Amino acid sequence: MKICIAYIAVTLGPITADYASRFVATFNEYPPGADADLMVICNGGPLNTEISMILAPLNPLFYPRQNDPGWDVTAYQDAARGPCADYDVMMCL
Repeated sequence: MKICIAYIAVTLGPITADYASRFVATFNEYPPGADADLMVICNGGPLNTEISMILAPLNPLFYPRQNDPGWDVTAYQDAARGPCADYDVMMCL
C-alpha cells in the first residue's frame, strides 16, 4: 500500500519556519508506523532555502502551487488530483 502524508507549508509565511521546525521535531519523535512518503504542499510557490533546509532531514517531496481563496482545502484537493493521485492513501496534516 502506498501512503502519502501531506503537510502544508506557506511560502514566505511569517511563522512558517517555526511551524516547520516543530513539525520536523514531532515527525522525528513520532515517526509513521508504516512506510510513507512525505509531500510538502508549498502554498504560494516554491519554499525559500531556509524552510527547505528545515524540512530536508525528512527527505520530502515538494509540490509548489499558487495560493488561492480555498487555502488548505484546495491545496489538499490539488495534491490529491496531482502528485498524490497514484497513492492508495493520502493523510492530510
